[in-house]
Amino acid sequence: MPTTVPDAGLPPAPLPPAPAPLPPRAAAPPAGHPLLPVAGVVAAIACVQCGAAVSVSLFGTLGTAGTTWLRLLVAAAVLLAVARPRGMRREDVAAAALLGVVTAVNTLAFSAATDRVPLGTVVAVEFCGPLAVAALGARGRGAVRPVWPALALVGVVVITTPWRIGGEGGARVWSGLALAGVAAVGWGGYIVLTAHVGRRSEGLQGLAVAMASAAAVLTPLGAPQAWPALRAAVTGTGVGSGVGSGVDARTALLRVLLAALLVPLAAYALEMTALRRLDQGVFGVWMALEPAVGTAAGWALLAQRPAPAQLPGVLLVVLAGIGASRRPASGSAGADAPPAPPALPAPATIRRRRRTDRAGTRGSNPEPSVATTG
Repeated sequence: MPTTVPDAGLPPAPLPPAPAPLPPRAAAPPAGHPLLPVAGVVAAIACVQCGAAVSVSLFGTLGTAGTTWLRLLVAAAVLLAVARPRGMRREDVAAAALLGVVTAVNTLAFSAATDRVPLGTVVAVEFCGPLAVAALGARGRGAVRPVWPALALVGVVVITTPWRIGGEGGARVWSGLALAGVAAVGWGGYIVLTAHVGRRSEGLQGLAVAMASAAAVLTPLGAPQAWPALRAAVTGTGVGSGVGSGVDARTALLRVLLAALLVPLAAYALEMTALRRLDQGVFGVWMALEPAVGTAAGWALLAQRPAPAQLPGVLLVVLAGIGASRRPASGSAGADAPPAPPALPAPATIRRRRRTDRAGTRGSNPEPSVATTG
């Protein structure tokens, strides 16, 4: 039978303050929309391949290094005007400058490779770089890691058919494949450095410094090649195209502007923004579409129709990229894999818990709640 405590004339205990209304879910930060960074990655892939296809038609007028240098120069000028980097620490500026050097090497090697072999082939070989980053970064799947690079290598062999390379033009093809391999190393380094710079800089400041560094590195090679077309555009005289497209100097410069807006400007900005919100493994899964998109862009924009026997090779490279970037299922990780850290609750969830604790019932021992960031 419950007992009652007689009123001793004490004032009633004050009630706990009513909790403040929580903000509506519509006001959640952009990180609550997971499809936005994924859409950014897909858009970046399309920008890269379309920009590469546009650039190929300009090599005869501006040169390979000249076209690449002008693209980076335009991108650097736009980004420096928009981002206006200031207040960056010295180590952050050094990291962004290093990213620019890697970007210059990667971009120039890729452009030179596409001048020698079809775009889809170059992209398939170059994709081995980020695939290696994804495979080496995987945890708890030591026995499976070598499978994906080996699968990609088989796909590259099917695409390139090295046993058929020879005779007239064989040396040019081999040099193009070697340049694609250099671009693969550069692309792998670019992914790691871009994630690092993106987390250490605000907005597009790091990317602006990187593009300025890349343009400066390529100036000794690109400026002499592009100078005749720049002079012809100012004087009004035309410069013939070595690819038979009839591109004069002014038209070539307009196309360079378009290519610069697509890549590196739009593509690199989209990728850096996506890498701030996506894990590198997830980023690699979506980037696995790059060889397929590159083959389609070369077919549609450059009339580089792949042989039917090459298509299974493209598929193998894409599957290898997806497999290397996938995370192991729960409970399937090896004993060497460290436990996953607990998810940090959102600030609004922390405030909600504190208010609940203050208004809770004395003497109870409620079970801990699970934070959901939604």
